This record gives sequence, structure tokens and C-alpha cells, in this order.
Amino acid sequence: MDQALEEFRTLNPASQWTLASDGSHISRKFVCRNWQAAMNVLNEISAIAERKDIQHHPDLHLTNYREVEIVLSTHAANGLTTYDFSLARKIDHIKVDFSPKWLKSHPISASSQVAFESAEESSQRKSGDNDFHK
Repeated sequence: MDQALEEFRTLNPASQWTLASDGSHISRKFVCRNWQAAMNVLNEISAIAERKDIQHHPDLHLTNYREVEIVLSTHAANGLTTYDFSLARKIDHIKVDFSPKWLKSHPISASSQVAFESAEESSQRKSGDNDFHK
């Protein structure tokens, strides 16, 4: 649990991941603007999880057509491993089209996306890579 807590503290607070009280998993919940926005996020998470260098799959939940919950744990380890935190960091870079109403009560989430985009755009410009996708 101590190692999981230390790793948890390295996650971006603006992403609003929560650590289960028993340390068994981390999760993140948010509301998207609409059905398509929620499906876009789930599809992007799926693409990341399926990458050959990752091959680690979260539990994904979609309720009320636009409420998303992501739950990360390593089933084989019966708890959290570095794979979960690594995947969480990758998921954090996905641009989410949040519900405006949800954002009003969670304004820190909007600031995290701006910070990620700015850092990535800056990095892309410096490297000369023009294939930056939002």
C-alpha cells in the first residue's frame, strides 16, 4: 500500500484520480459533453491499452450515455502495479470533451488539459513534428 500511495502521489492532481481506501485500484470519473465524446474517449483509451508496448487493460464503464469511469488495477497482482500508474499517465493525455456543467463543478480538470496540450504542442514544435493530434 505504501508503494501504491507514493506512485499515486505522482499522478497529476488535476486528473482527479482516486485511490481506493484498500489500495486495490485507482479510478477516475467524469462526464462528457455527449455520447460521441464519451465514445471517443473510450476508443482512445482502448487504442492505448492495446499498444504492443503497453498491453494493459482498464475496466471502462459508461453510464447514463456520457458518464465515464476508468478503473485501473492489475488483476494478476490483486492490486496496483507500476503498469496501472503508467497507463493512468497515458490516459491523462487524452483530450476529453467534458460536459460544460460538469466542468463548472470540476474546473481543475479543464486546466489540466490546457497544460498537457501546451506541453505537447511545445514539444512537437521543437522537434519539428507536425503530426500533433488533439
